[in-house]
Amino acid sequence: MIFNDVFKEQLVKVKQSGKTTVKKALLIVAAVIIGFLALLLGGAFLGPIVIVALVFGTSYLVKSMNLEYEYILTNNELDIDKIMNKERRKRCFTIDINEIDIMANINNDMYKAQLDRAEKTIDVSSNEEDKDIYAIIFILDDVLTKLIFEPNEEMRKAIYRQAPSKVHL
Repeated sequence: MIFNDVFKEQLVKVKQSGKTTVKKALLIVAAVIIGFLALLLGGAFLGPIVIVALVFGTSYLVKSMNLEYEYILTNNELDIDKIMNKERRKRCFTIDINEIDIMANINNDMYKAQLDRAEKTIDVSSNEEDKDIYAIIFILDDVLTKLIFEPNEEMRKAIYRQAPSKVHL
């Protein structure tokens, strides 16, 4: 008996936008100001405790802005995981490829109307220009959802083999 199991993985690093850099800078500046005020108003006991909490909290928040997404295709299931600072992984959701409405390149005018009818959009791409960006329309928590992602050619072909009538390369 021959089994044709499919397993593909792809890691996509999210490009830091100017907006994210500004958020990180503002977070650090706010932590410094709050730390300074804690030393002035908190005294010798409370001030250092607040500063230690600020250092750990700010570090945690800044690091969690370093994102990567992993696409994992196992047979007909596409899992999307969010990886924060290469340390913490969180499963975002799983899509059954057989139950999607459509998958197509977002720049393909032939499918634009179908891709634009989604009520909710989730972007798990790298945010880099000049990339081959695709969208999947599917139901997530009873809401018609558009997933924007960046599958490489190998991943696209593997998804196509799972649902050739719904995937438009």
